This record gives sequence, structure tokens and C-alpha cells, in this order.
Amino acid sequence: MARKPAWRLNAHWSFLMTDGIIPMFLEFHSWTIGKRDRAPRLMARKPAWRLNAHLSFLMTDGKRTFMAPILETVFGFMTAVLAQPAWVAVWIGWMAAINFSGIFFLGRRPARAVLFVFLLSVFLTMLLFHINGYNRLLGLGHVVTWTPLLFYLSRQRGDMGLQSPYTAWLLAVFVTDFVSLIIDYADVIRYLLAEQT
Repeated sequence: MARKPAWRLNAHWSFLMTDGIIPMFLEFHSWTIGKRDRAPRLMARKPAWRLNAHLSFLMTDGKRTFMAPILETVFGFMTAVLAQPAWVAVWIGWMAAINFSGIFFLGRRPARAVLFVFLLSVFLTMLLFHINGYNRLLGLGHVVTWTPLLFYLSRQRGDMGLQSPYTAWLLAVFVTDFVSLIIDYADVIRYLLAEQT
């Protein structure tokens, strides 16, 4: 007889929930982009599908696991992105898709580099969001990782083009990340200048 619950999926409290079971809403503070003097509260009001990290997923005897804050941070970031204009979510989705597509070309060293750097940039971005909220400083996650990546990819120019799916993908990654870096550098500079005023 198992006296106390071991590792389990707490199906009673659910993984994805609607407010029909337990009426709750998710709320968090988010710095408005470019306006450091305000911190409006961003709310996903019920009913809304959400990851109930407080009550579920992997639990041991009622105690939250280390996964809970990670899942909360990721879901909070996604909620903040979806609260922005639609083009922001589309652009972030495109960047994620084109960089993660390196998984289809793992036999090539540049593809492995792109995939590794992309995952590292996601980690840094989530860390910045967890520490400082949703603001222009999030661009730093790309600045410190994609800058050296683009220098490396610029040396692979001979492999970029429309000759094959791989060369077309590599060209798309380079252009996408280059455009993203222009935006990210501008965001980080504007954030730092605003902090000094």
C-alpha cells in the first residue's frame, strides 16, 4: 500500500484548467515597453486556459516542485507576448520556428550552432523576464547570444542561397536574426538611456 502520493500527475486539480473548476485568474506585473515609470498590472481574466503550476503538474505530497516557477515564468512570458500587438506574437513565433528548424539539419555544424544558441537565448530571455519583467531589456538575451552567432554565420555565406532546403534555411536564419538584432540593440540602448534619466 502506498501511504502517501509519490510522483504523480495531479489530474484532480488539472494541468490545463478553465475557471469552471476553480475560479482564479492569473495576474502579474509587466513594465510597459518604453515606459519605465509605469507598471500596469496585466491580467488574464477568467475564464482562460492556463497552466495551473500552483496546484498541479508534477507534485510530491502537496509540495511544489522546482518546475513550478519555471512553468510560471514561461506562461507569464507567453501571456505578456499575447497582450502585445498581433505582429509581435507573429514575429516571435517566426523567430522561434526558423531557429528551432535547425533540428532538421543536425548533420551540419552551423545548424547545431544555431539550435544551441537559440536555446541559450531562450534561457537568458526567460531569466531576464523572471528578474525584471517584460520590457525592452529582454533584447539583451539576443544581443549577447546572436551577435557572435551572426559573426560565425557570416563566414558561412557560401552555404547561403536557394540551392537547397539547407542553404535556404541558413539564409532565412541569418536575415531573421540580423533584423531581430537591429530591433534588440535599439531596445536595449533605449532602455539603458531611460534608466539614466
